[in-house]
Amino acid sequence: MKKEMAERLPKLDQVKVMGEADVLQLFPASKKTAAGLRVMSGSLEKALNFRVIRGGEAVYSGKIQSLKHFKKDVETVPKGQECGLLIDGFDGFQVGDKIECSKTIQVAPEFVPDAE
Repeated sequence: MKKEMAERLPKLDQVKVMGEADVLQLFPASKKTAAGLRVMSGSLEKALNFRVIRGGEAVYSGKIQSLKHFKKDVETVPKGQECGLLIDGFDGFQVGDKIECSKTIQVAPEFVPDAE
């Protein structure tokens, strides 16, 4: 019965971090600043959402403009690789920033009955 009740509840959105990277260097790129990154865990995927985190606070959240590996446009950069990142509408990268790549997934809520 608990399972049936849980299936009837609306799905919840949950953010799942798919990759993390550190900003190592900054580069001038077409009137903007690109971030030189090293992927520390997971992978960065161009189509997903990105967050720039500084001092534990998100200073940008959204889509990216460009993801490059050795001047070649790529869709994915795996753990251990270095890449360049350019964000349309954000030009405030700093060395030491953390980059998170994430996607939103829907999960079924857990049904917890009243303890009576």
